[in-house]
Amino acid sequence: MTKENLQSVPQNTTASLVESNNDQTSLQMLQQSPKPSLLRLEQYIEKKDYEFACRELMVILEKMDANFGGVHDIEFDAPAQLAYLPEKLLIHFATRLANAITT
Repeated sequence: MTKENLQSVPQNTTASLVESNNDQTSLQMLQQSPKPSLLRLEQYIEKKDYEFACRELMVILEKMDANFGGVHDIEFDAPAQLAYLPEKLLIHFATRLANAITT
């Protein structure tokens, strides 16, 4: 991704690189989800797309900072058993985030 491409990306969108069948990389613009997503972070890391993983991590950390450490308004899935256990839900989130960061 060139510097010119980065400058032309609007602030409210997420750019994702998609490899086509002929090994050329094209820039596909996807509308950003209204909430930061732990799953999206994990997917970027799995694809070894570290630039976008870092961007998603920064959005997650900014949202946590704005929420005074809370994880509301951050998309992540958790076992249904944790729905009414906020402390355990936070531990689950933190464990997944730590695993993603250290991978």
